[in-house]
Amino acid sequence: MILTNEQIEHFIEKGWVKIIGAIPREIALKAQQQLWQIAEQKFGITEDRQTWGEPLYQLSENYRDGVFSQCSTPKLMDSIKELLGHGRLDESYEKKGIPFGWWPINLSAGATEEWNVPVHTWHWDGIHFRSHVHNPDHGLLMFVLFSDIGPRGGGALLAEGSHKLVIQFLQNYLDGTIEYKEDALTLIDKSNPWLAELTGNFTQQRASERIGKFMEQEYLDESGARLKVVECVGETGDVFLINPFIYRTGSQNHSGKARIMCNFPVPLKEKMNLHREDDAGYSLLEQSIRRAFRT
Repeated sequence: MILTNEQIEHFIEKGWVKIIGAIPREIALKAQQQLWQIAEQKFGITEDRQTWGEPLYQLSENYRDGVFSQCSTPKLMDSIKELLGHGRLDESYEKKGIPFGWWPINLSAGATEEWNVPVHTWHWDGIHFRSHVHNPDHGLLMFVLFSDIGPRGGGALLAEGSHKLVIQFLQNYLDGTIEYKEDALTLIDKSNPWLAELTGNFTQQRASERIGKFMEQEYLDESGARLKVVECVGETGDVFLINPFIYRTGSQNHSGKARIMCNFPVPLKEKMNLHREDDAGYSLLEQSIRRAFRT
């Protein structure tokens, strides 16, 4: 077992778990150097700040070969399998390793503005497919850090506990009859007072007020979900494994340093089974969804 009981409970209740040193730092730094070479070829940027023409560059590619093949470490793969259930990971990931990809290279996004909790960019995984709790594309969301990321350094933001609200909402559409962009996101934003304020359906607040309300205190929802915005900070080689139904967004980079990470889904071999005959057969991901269901 890689995950401790505390990490398992944290994943089920909060919706995410951090695997410290999932990839050895020296390997992740070699991958970072490879990414800089690719970024220079595609965008003309290097580690030299003088080459940074834009605050953010989106590298929409996946990499499995070379140094990236070394990033699918036993520690990372075993952590994923412990959450998804052994034998339930997508076969291509099982055989070939993780296709590390989709790289928002955040050099200085929002650096000239006061740091704040964003309003309009919150979403959960599923914009590219019909969103329902049984979809096999809903395995895990994975953030892999290929640079050190400190507070207000451009780390992704998670609304921990919000996966429970999304799961409860989608419980009404187990057949997948609701469209993600057109209906689901708008409806759920308005369905909960904390989410409504987070996503800007109430009056604007000063930065200090939003940070205090959403990041410095926990909100207990009537359903029992404990909601709070957290930053995904850590060191090169750390990995966040995240419930796909959690609300998330990017953040401003005030660090003066390049933030390099990838975010990519980890799909299942087949859709989840949330009604097994034997309770022992439920994966930790399935348990987290079942615990969130309204009874």
